[in-house]
Amino acid sequence: MAKIEYIEKLGLTKKQAEVYLACLKLGPSKVGGIQKEVNIKRTTLYDILGELESLGLVSHSIKQKTRIYNPENPNKLKELIDDKSKIVQSILPDLQQLFASVTYRPAIRFFEGSEGIKQIYQDTLNCKEKKILQIVSVKDFQEFPGKVFMTWYVEERARKNIKAQAIHPKAGDIYDNHFGKNNILLKREVKYMPTSLFTMSMIMVYDNNVVAMSTKKENYGFIIESKEYSNAMRAMFDLLWKLGSESHD
Repeated sequence: MAKIEYIEKLGLTKKQAEVYLACLKLGPSKVGGIQKEVNIKRTTLYDILGELESLGLVSHSIKQKTRIYNPENPNKLKELIDDKSKIVQSILPDLQQLFASVTYRPAIRFFEGSEGIKQIYQDTLNCKEKKILQIVSVKDFQEFPGKVFMTWYVEERARKNIKAQAIHPKAGDIYDNHFGKNNILLKREVKYMPTSLFTMSMIMVYDNNVVAMSTKKENYGFIIESKEYSNAMRAMFDLLWKLGSESHD
């Protein structure tokens, strides 16, 4: 028999689940027969059967002046879930509007290890503004969390029509069409600055988020979600961009 806990997870109370399962097991039954199966007081049992009827999981008929309870097809459980899903979809826009109206609060999310760094990159692919600002050493960019993943990331970013505006070191880095240079197909525009600027593996700005990632040696990264801070970092990036060179040494 299906476990009562599973039925409860579909939105029924424990007693409702017990009674419904008993009805399925017994088939058309009088209250007395159901009561023996579930050991619930008769007055309480009538209330529960009424609740199950209102949910469409049980019905009743009268036979020789006696009420007979009949279980409905378990597919009704799926219909209940579908109905709730439709209700959620109908009210979701209003709920999201309420959520958006709450005073904005900055947040910091910390990530560690290769999988954590991948999560950061994947988060940037949800960029609503379709533009990511990057200050990055391509060597570190490839090394951590690996060239295979980063190749996929660059191509996926372009596929999602997200532009990258990147500042790379002028010397001692990797300069190829897939990573370190302007590339129309990969939707990337590049300028170059002195290597002393690159004290971390990467800094990225997208939407209201600022990302900072260490090199592979320290193995961490974090996302700061703050409109004010992201605007400040965007202004700094714009200044560096104006000072940047269009060619590397």
